[in-house]
Amino acid sequence: FHFCLNRHLNGSGRDSHPRRLESFAEPSRTVWIFDNGGRAAVAGPGNLHPTIHRGAANVLCLDGGIHRAPRARADRTSTENPSADAPLLWKP
Repeated sequence: FHFCLNRHLNGSGRDSHPRRLESFAEPSRTVWIFDNGGRAAVAGPGNLHPTIHRGAANVLCLDGGIHRAPRARADRTSTENPSADAPLLWKP
């Protein structure tokens, strides 16, 4: 698989937990689909392929925006600054 669903949003099998888009506080930073570094169809940030696009991965967020995600940005957990450099949210 080249792309992977964020398991913290979609779940899989019995762990599936559908939610309405309006229930997410920051859809512009919430990871939905990302470049996969493994073989899972549904996984978490550990499967992000951080070097596929010149040292970064492409990440599709819930609002439809696509972000360049170097490993440093994808790994941060601070939510202090909602700018383009703000960390991505894996577990909203």
